[in-house]
Amino acid sequence: MRLLAALLLAPAAFAQSFAARHEHLRGSCTGSLALDERGVVFTSETKAKHSWKVAWLDVQQVRLLDTGEIRVLTYQDRRARLGADREHQLRVADPLFASRVSALLEYRLERRFVSGFVPEIKPLWEIPAKHLLRFSGAEGRLVMAADRLQFRAARPGHSRDWMFSDIDNVSSSDPYQLTITTYERARGHFGDRKGFQFRLKERLDPGLYQLLWRAVERSKGLDLPMLADEEKYDR
Repeated sequence: MRLLAALLLAPAAFAQSFAARHEHLRGSCTGSLALDERGVVFTSETKAKHSWKVAWLDVQQVRLLDTGEIRVLTYQDRRARLGADREHQLRVADPLFASRVSALLEYRLERRFVSGFVPEIKPLWEIPAKHLLRFSGAEGRLVMAADRLQFRAARPGHSRDWMFSDIDNVSSSDPYQLTITTYERARGHFGDRKGFQFRLKERLDPGLYQLLWRAVERSKGLDLPMLADEEKYDR
């Protein structure tokens, strides 16, 4: 169903371009950002040498945030940064930008797409939580639906929308703690998976944790029989 929706959206998204600001190491330039059947294209209005295009095959990851920021990570080396991969950082003012392109990016990139755009879903369960960061945190709610898990953060830029296939593992050391390990590229681990540590404000029922764990494992192709506790959520 979601694949069909992405395919229906694709022609419209390919035909669109968005006014965008491309951030540089020093300063920025303005131009238009477009997604087409070949990849991502930025055309600078002020500096032709800052125009670029990246084929879908050459995209390591696209991160789309609810702040209008989009980051396109490529495989291209940056000699000035000792071979670190080149990443294009842009900002789009159009408030509908994320909703217009998220399905298309997911269809083209699958787990290479990191979505901070959280669409409305029918929750199976939700719980207030705090995402623990290195020097601070982001409060919000963890919400599980039939096909995904979301973190709806009150702090802009910290929300996430994960299909179960975007999650490598879930674990919990106690009913007030939950770790979500995703395929998002972790900067500090040179391409390793990124873990999200959550402190839960309410006790997570073991049955609800098992519901999430089994959904993630099934997304990997593991054939798990339906448990009695799961059947009430599958109706």
